[in-house]
Order: sequence, then C-alpha cells, then structure tokens
Amino acid sequence: MPYNNSMNRIDHQAVVAAYRRLGTQARVAAELGLHQSTVSDILRANGIRIGKGGYQRRCSDEELLAAFAELQNQHRVAERFGLAPASVSYRMRRLGVHLGRGKRAPVHALPMDEVARRYLAGESTLDLGAAYGVDDEVIRRRLRTHGTVRRGLMESRPRGPKNSQWKGGARQVHWYRRESYEVAAICLGHPLHPDWVIHHIDEHPNNNDPDNLVLFASRRDHTLLHQRLQHLRRRGQPVDATLMALEAGGLRLPPPPAPIVSGRDIDPLALFERLASPRPALPAS
Repeated sequence: MPYNNSMNRIDHQAVVAAYRRLGTQARVAAELGLHQSTVSDILRANGIRIGKGGYQRRCSDEELLAAFAELQNQHRVAERFGLAPASVSYRMRRLGVHLGRGKRAPVHALPMDEVARRYLAGESTLDLGAAYGVDDEVIRRRLRTHGTVRRGLMESRPRGPKNSQWKGGARQVHWYRRESYEVAAICLGHPLHPDWVIHHIDEHPNNNDPDNLVLFASRRDHTLLHQRLQHLRRRGQPVDATLMALEAGGLRLPPPPAPIVSGRDIDPLALFERLASPRPALPAS
C-alpha cells in the first residue's frame, strides 16, 4: 500500500530518537514534518508503547523535586523541562507535595497578630493597607485566613431587641402605607387579610382618607389596574380612576364608626400584631 511504502522510506531510528528527546508523538510529527498517525505506527513497530501509560518522562522525580525546591513555582518548573503546568502539578501531588491555594508562602509578610489587633481596635482595612503598603483586599483576605472575625459579623454585635435597628420583628412598610392599613381596619371593624392590598385613588400615598381608599383582594388585580391607568394616560385618554378601580375588582371602604385619628398617634405595629387572628372574609361589594 502507498502508506506502508511511504512509511518504510522514513528513517525509523530518527523518529525513535526524536521521540526519546521530545517526549510526545505530536512534537515529533511537527519537527519531522510527518503525520502524527505515521509517527505512532513507527513507534509501535519499534516496540515503543505510546498513549496512556507510555509517556516518556523528560525528567526524573528527583529532578522535578529539586527544581521545585529551587523555583517554588510549578509554572517555572514546567518551563524548565518543557512540560505542561498541569503535568507538573499531577506529578508533584503523586510525590506528596500539595500545591495550590493555602500551601505556598504568602507574598506579603505581615505581622498578622498586630494587624488583627489594630483591626479589632477599630481601624479599617483601607487604613491598614496604607499602613503596611498593601491593597486593602490583601488585608481582608489575610484577616480571614488568620481567623479574625469581621467586625460586622462578630457575635458581640447586638442582635434582636438589643440592636438599635430592631423593629419588633414584624414586617415593615412605609409609614403612609401602615396608616392606610390602619384606616381600612378601622372602617371594616377587623384586621385586614395579609393578601389584601390598599389602592389610593388619587395615587398619593399620604392621602389616607377613607373615600380615597379601595381594597383589592390580590396584588395581581392591583398591578393590572395600575398598568391600565398608565396605558390610557400615555395615550392621552381621560381616566375615571374611581370607576376603573371598582371595575377592576376593588371594593370601597364603609365609613368609619368614628373620626379617625392620624396614624402617627397610633402604634404602627398594632395592625400587624392583629393579623395573627383568624382571617375574615372579604366584605360584600
């Protein structure tokens, strides 16, 4: 066959010598201008096992360990022996030398006990980075590896009722919205269902007059109403906001049994505390 004839004309000893020198059939093929499959056939014909398990090492384990002890970097070792960094890493792991994050000496030698003490005393990572001539991100990471808890995550930080930002553990909404829910609860005579939504007809949340409030049974109906209103206004069409709210499923509130005192004089969490009671049915339209 023409393939066998062409292969027979190639100097097999030159191919074998090149393979022992270069280590891979791909490099031999590139140097001698041959096809990689031709090199593979010649090597097998000369009793050289190639492929998985047949790679000819360019350096011994002792040479690899000595080079790594000198260079302290797998990429530089790979460049010295003409290997892939992954190959160096694989062989080093098999020899018991673990590479990667956390196993090499840090680039910046910092007195971490002193850094941690200054950080816990109140200095920021920016200030510490400027003091030690490194980036603040270096300080942050070294504090984490040192085991120093960030100030924002310290267990000594006041939690629950002891924290200055404690709101009672209840759901918090804007004051105007809380007032509108209080007004609706007073008009209905019972707390609102958690799914009910208050709609302001004039779309001013600070106008919590009962005549300006409409009750929706779901957020979906309330959102669809606002979308329809925006669509009509963009087209310049006149809008009857009250009629549209009622047509969209909104319910007018009954008049309050007595004049309503401003929500600022009422405990804003009182309504949400009463929501734990059995859920009443929606009022009839």
